[in-house]
Amino acid sequence: MIKAAEIARNSGATEPSRMVSLQVLRRNRSIQGLQAAREILKSGSTTPLTIAAIATLGELGSVDDATFLESSTLKSDARYAPVMASALKKLPQLSTN
Repeated sequence: MIKAAEIARNSGATEPSRMVSLQVLRRNRSIQGLQAAREILKSGSTTPLTIAAIATLGELGSVDDATFLESSTLKSDARYAPVMASALKKLPQLSTN
């Protein structure tokens, strides 16, 4: 998993390689995948890589990730709406009680 995390974080790697690496990390429930996804979203990336990172957050993220996505400017971008909605459904939400 270490190599996949290195590739996912490497801005010099090809986009398909980074996306596949995120997918491998997500399927293996790797905390390194979660960290890589957070870095990708904070750094600003291409649409396909951003979608892969949002999906990874949806599978592996926490309440903090749900809060980040809710407040993100990505939420208002139609390109990300389907994956954003899916990720937010899967993520734990802050309790309002």
